[in-house]
Amino acid sequence: MSGRGSCAYGREKRGGGVNRFRFLPSVHKSYEQQGEIFFACRNYLRQPAELREKIDRLCREAGGEYAEALRAYLTTRASWERVTMEYHLSDATLHRIRRQFYELW
Repeated sequence: MSGRGSCAYGREKRGGGVNRFRFLPSVHKSYEQQGEIFFACRNYLRQPAELREKIDRLCREAGGEYAEALRAYLTTRASWERVTMEYHLSDATLHRIRRQFYELW
């Protein structure tokens, strides 16, 4: 055992719960595809307008009323704890809409 405590959905407590890439078995995409999606979102501000619009559209489709929370989680280094507290949603909801976003990609 490495001594690391883990939070829901594979996020580590160590380092303040920083949002890092982790393979999500519940998403029907390969490791490479998930990595491509994660890093495309993480580099949101560097992406061409067309890709930023795609990310925004998928956040609206997958997130519905929580689209802004999903966008904040996917495109910044904000931890899931911070996003769930700031936008008043459960970690299960954030996980569900993130999974839907990945599936829609």
